[in-house]
Amino acid sequence: MSQLDTIELKECLFETQSQSLYRIVHKGISQTIRIWSAPLSTADIDRLQYLHAHEDALPNIQRLIAIENQCAFITHNCSGVPLSQIQSSVSPKMVYEVLEQVLTILHRNHLAFDTVDGILLNSEGTLFIAAPDTSLVHPQIDGVWQLGWWALERLSSIDANLARRLIEEGKQSEYNTLLQTALKRLELGLPNQQWTDSAIQSFQHVCAFEPHQRWAADSALQMFQAYAEQAIGLSILQFCTQHHRLLETPKLRKGSKTGQVLPVQPWESREQAHLETKERPDQQNTSSLFNIFDIFDIFDIFKDPNYQKKILLISIATFVVLHLLTMTGMWLLSPEKTPPVEEQSLVSIEIAHDGIKQLTLNPSSLSDKSLDRPDEIKLTRSKRDLSSTIPPGIYELRVKHNRKKYSALIRLEESSRLQCVHTTNKNVECTHNNRNLAWD
Repeated sequence: MSQLDTIELKECLFETQSQSLYRIVHKGISQTIRIWSAPLSTADIDRLQYLHAHEDALPNIQRLIAIENQCAFITHNCSGVPLSQIQSSVSPKMVYEVLEQVLTILHRNHLAFDTVDGILLNSEGTLFIAAPDTSLVHPQIDGVWQLGWWALERLSSIDANLARRLIEEGKQSEYNTLLQTALKRLELGLPNQQWTDSAIQSFQHVCAFEPHQRWAADSALQMFQAYAEQAIGLSILQFCTQHHRLLETPKLRKGSKTGQVLPVQPWESREQAHLETKERPDQQNTSSLFNIFDIFDIFDIFKDPNYQKKILLISIATFVVLHLLTMTGMWLLSPEKTPPVEEQSLVSIEIAHDGIKQLTLNPSSLSDKSLDRPDEIKLTRSKRDLSSTIPPGIYELRVKHNRKKYSALIRLEESSRLQCVHTTNKNVECTHNNRNLAWD
């Protein structure tokens, strides 16, 4: 008798109400298994299999098995430490680089995840999403929000679990108070106050209570890439070099299934099982079907004049419907009716000054490269105000006056007004929507 094929569940990487991730031993080989507590649809399983096969940041799936009538994924062994366990010696630069890596994956694949515990950092400085999802477990807790609070927890020491609990309980007022407290305690490691103010605003967008007020992954990625370049501290690679032993031998905990030995049973989808068990017409039913036709004399029916009229009317009606469908399709696909290509969104901008020598506004190198770059906006002493529309993004404002040069980065996402004046001490002050700009 052949030996029963089994797996032994070892340490638990994470465990939530909806799913869990365990290290396992199968035929003497260390692997990882992901188990769900609720059934997955066939569409979700197919989508996850596709993502695991085509995204390098996701582990390869070895096989699908059934555990307690639920689908489970066995993948290559996921080495590394869960992000939630990385607490000490994390610099602002490393925090931004982590966000940059994971946001890139989210934006590229439109992924979601239930917890940052399923994101692992290995000793080579590479991040893996060991437990991706195709939809949100909680409608108000998305991947961008979780990354934002993972960063806030390390830069302000405010508990991210408390923020999650307030979100789940719908306590918006208490949540906003907690968020403001975290933002006041941030140690952002950026070069000047302008960068600091920008980062605080970014975290406000990323961690907003309402999902529709949050930035999407691509918008957040653009900003945190810039912060990663400017911030101080160890990079991810430098951190991994100094903490190589920690990342090679992570401290994992026992889960509710640790120590269980389970039989390996191939997963069979409900749709597949239904198709295999579905009754097919047997010989008796088939013969009875033919017996029905034996009742009628088919040739006599065609000789019936009423029957012939019905056939003629049906043929005419079918022709008319097909003709109408053809004409409608030709009208919809005609060049005059082809929907125009969606135009790039624009924001309005008003600029004014009181006699400054020269003022220019140009897209910054941090702006989205996919957008059309607008022409330079330039004002001089003889041209003191201007109104225009430009693509949203990050812009660089440059001012020349009294042999001095000033510059500042401005994020323009909505209708804006820039006002610049020269002061009594021959300096220049500019405001963006009545807020003073800090010069670089």
